[in-house]
Amino acid sequence: MTATAPPPLRRAARGALLCACAAALLPAACARSDARDAAEQQLSSARLSLTFTRVGAGEGLRFDAEGHFVRFASSDAAHVPAILGLADDDALALDTCRLVDSAAALDRALVAARDTLPVRLLDAGRLQVKGATDATVLSPRHYPELTPYVTGIVYGNEDPLPLALDVGATYEVSGEGGEDIGPFVAQLAAPRAFATLEPAAAYRHGTDLELRWSGEAEPGAQLTITVSWSARGTSREVRCLVRDDGAFAVPREYLASLPAPPQLLSAEVATVRARQAAVSAPGAEKGQLRIALRDVIPLPVSPRTAGPVAAPPAPALDER
Repeated sequence: MTATAPPPLRRAARGALLCACAAALLPAACARSDARDAAEQQLSSARLSLTFTRVGAGEGLRFDAEGHFVRFASSDAAHVPAILGLADDDALALDTCRLVDSAAALDRALVAARDTLPVRLLDAGRLQVKGATDATVLSPRHYPELTPYVTGIVYGNEDPLPLALDVGATYEVSGEGGEDIGPFVAQLAAPRAFATLEPAAAYRHGTDLELRWSGEAEPGAQLTITVSWSARGTSREVRCLVRDDGAFAVPREYLASLPAPPQLLSAEVATVRARQAAVSAPGAEKGQLRIALRDVIPLPVSPRTAGPVAAPPAPALDER
C-alpha cells in the first residue's frame, strides 16, 4: 500500500459519503457476532510513510508523516487501502494509469467489508523519527469520521516541517512498543533528488498531457505521477506508474472528465520519487517504511472553445 488524493479532498469526500451510507452500514457492523469474528482470519500490517512535498518550484516545503498499524479480516485485504484513504500504486502496471474517485472507492469498500468491519488501528506506543540533524515525535490521532468502521489510532506529525530535508540521508523511525505492537527500529535512505516538473502549459481538452521533469534518477527507477482536480461536489485523480526517464504523456482519455473553468476549482500535477524497505515490528505480520520526495505544480486548464478536439470517452473509474 502506498499515498493517494490530497488529504483535505480525501477527508471531505469521506465525510460526505459516510453520511449517506451510515444508515445501511451501521446495523450490519453493530450486529456482527463474536463467532463470526473468531471464524474470520485476522491479518496485521505496519505502514510508515515520510513525505517531503515541495510546492510551486521550491516556494514551500512540507513534511507529512503517517504511521498505520492495522489489523483486519483477511477477506478485507483489498479494501483496507480505500477505507484508510491510502494509495495502492503497487497494483499498477508500469507505464499505465488509472482514474480514481476516492469517495466512490470508499463507498464500495465499506459496502464490501460491511460484515467484517471495523478495521482496527493498533497501539505502537511512542513513535520517533530521526533525521541527520534533528528528530520529531509522531502523535497518535483518532479516525472519528469513520467510527465505527475504523477504530484505534493513526500516527502523524503536528508541525508542517519538524525535520530538515537532507536528500540521500538516512532517516530512522523507532517505536517504544505499546499494547498491540512491540518495540522496533527501521532505517531507510531518502531519494537523492526531487523529480522537478517543468512548468505545465495550459491543458487543452481532448489532448494528451505532456509532462517533463529533471533531477538525478536512479538506474531503472520508477516514478508516480498524479494529476488531481476538484470541482463543485467532486474530486478525482489520475495516477500513473512510469519509468523515471524524464518524460511521460498522460493519455487524453483519463482526463476526459477534467472540467474547464469556471467549474474547475483547482488542478495540480505531482511527481513522487520514493524508496521503501521492509519493517519488522512485533505484532505486525509485515511492514513497510517509505520515504518520498513529492514535487507539485499547478495545472492551468484552458476554457473550452467553439471548435474543440473531441475527447474520447473516459475510462472506468478504478475503485481499488
